[in-house]
Amino acid sequence: MVVDASSEIEMIEETQRNINNYAREGLRILVMAKREVSPGDYQHWLSRYESAETDLQNRDNLLTESYCALERDLELVGATGIEDRLQDGVPEAIESFRKAGIVVWVLTGDKQETAVNIAYSCRLFTPAMDILKINAKSKSAAGDTITFYLDEVERLKGNLTPPVTHLASLNPPLRNDRERALVVDGKSLTSVHAFYFYVYFQLLHFVLSFSATMFLLLSLFTLSCY
Repeated sequence: MVVDASSEIEMIEETQRNINNYAREGLRILVMAKREVSPGDYQHWLSRYESAETDLQNRDNLLTESYCALERDLELVGATGIEDRLQDGVPEAIESFRKAGIVVWVLTGDKQETAVNIAYSCRLFTPAMDILKINAKSKSAAGDTITFYLDEVERLKGNLTPPVTHLASLNPPLRNDRERALVVDGKSLTSVHAFYFYVYFQLLHFVLSFSATMFLLLSLFTLSCY
């Protein structure tokens, strides 16, 4: 099927607007796309996939390559937003953990806006908290941001007077009179873990100063297909 370029762009923009609205409402989002595969192309892919399945040395990488070979040149169909209600007692239980001084870490594959909204609804985050977000574009930016906030933690303890840097204008300072929660997006987390090992340990030290931490994960499959 031939799709007019302007219509395709309009549909993508409309779908993105819907996704953003769904995320703000805390809905679970599913984006759907399709591609027609000829019998010959399918058989060629299936042979490659089955070969990867039985490989004893490089199975995971070969499987990822086979997925990427199939899931390309897709035509957008649309997106859905589904309410995933919390089970009874979950907000109360998480609030009790926080009041007892138990630090809660959440690992999620949700879009950031969705994850943050759910965090508020389940009382992991509260309006009285300072919510800090690490959405770095590179490993060095992630490392700089974490180092900045580590210095901020030491400043609040009275152990350090950090120098004024450009990061101070980009990141809100920490305050002693409020609880803090941290959100780390998938790209920042992956950059820190895979490419900047020292900063990875800095991050682990850093999150200990927060009442709650949320890590947004990217699957290995998604990363490999960039």
